[in-house]
Amino acid sequence: MANTAIQNITIVGGGTAGWMAAAVLVHHYREHPLRIQLVESEQIGTVGVGEATVPGVIRLNQYLGIKESDFIAATGATFKLGIEFADWYKPGESFFHPFADFGAPVGKLPFFPCWLKLHKLGRAAPLEDYCLSAAMSEDGRLLVYEQESFSEASWLAIYNGLHFRPRRYLSDVDQLDTEQLAQLLEKMRRAVALGSEHAPRHEEFLAQLATD
Repeated sequence: MANTAIQNITIVGGGTAGWMAAAVLVHHYREHPLRIQLVESEQIGTVGVGEATVPGVIRLNQYLGIKESDFIAATGATFKLGIEFADWYKPGESFFHPFADFGAPVGKLPFFPCWLKLHKLGRAAPLEDYCLSAAMSEDGRLLVYEQESFSEASWLAIYNGLHFRPRRYLSDVDQLDTEQLAQLLEKMRRAVALGSEHAPRHEEFLAQLATD
C-alpha cells in the first residue's frame, strides 16, 4: 500500500511570517520524518521597519522553547504595552489600544456596559483611565511578567464566554444604581492610577534588566 502521509511541506514566501511558520512546523513535527523547506525571493529585500507584534508572539516563543532574554538580545527587541493609532478618527485625534483589560466586572455584569451607562451621563472618566497598561504607557512606566508566569497575566488570559439573552442583559445594566456604579468605577480608576504610580519607569526597568 502506498504511503499517503505528507512527507514534504514547502512554504512559499519568507519574511517574519514565513520563518515563524517554518519554525512552528519543524517544532511540531520534530518527532516525525518530515521535510520542510522555505522558498523566498532574493529580489525582495527585508522591510526597513521594525516588526510590530502583539502579545501572541510571547506565547509563540514559549511554544518554541525560546528564552525571552535570548530573543530580546538577538533581535534588539523592546517591550510594548499597546499600539497608538495617531490621526485615526480625524487629524489630531489618537486612539491607544492597550494589551490589557479595561476595568473589572461590576457584580455579574461586564465592565463596558457599566462604563457606557455612566459615560452617557457624563459621569465616567476616559476609558484609558481604567486600564493599567494604558496608564503606565502614558506615564512612561513598564511592568513585565517573568516568562514562566507570563500566561497568567490578565492581558493574555483566555476567558470563557456566556450565552445570554441580549434584552435581559441590557435590562440588568439599566437597573444598576447610578451613584453606586459611579463610586465603583471611581475606585477602579484610582486603583489603576495607584498601580501605574508604583510601577517602575521604563528607564529604571531597563537599567535593572541590564544588570540581571
